Amino acid sequence: MNWFDGVGVRPEFTRISRNGEGRRPMLDRVSFWGHLTHLHLRLDNGDKAMAHARPETEMPADGQELWLHWQPRTRFACDESQMVFFCCRRG
Repeated sequence: MNWFDGVGVRPEFTRISRNGEGRRPMLDRVSFWGHLTHLHLRLDNGDKAMAHARPETEMPADGQELWLHWQPRTRFACDESQMVFFCCRRG
């Protein structure tokens, strides 16, 4: 689960693009898993995030500017008491 200001977004619903609006991550590394690719990202504030990409997705080049976004319907909002389960899984 990716956490953005108290809102959770699963990696499969987290999208990257070359232009747009949203958050601007840096690409740390890429892990290939056959049926999908894990993009390990780092935000300006140091938080980590992950996005999934399908094999047919054009991968970003080193140093390429990226934007991170998601559809509002795919986010998981919760209060602090509900975050206990996820805190040990962050990072």
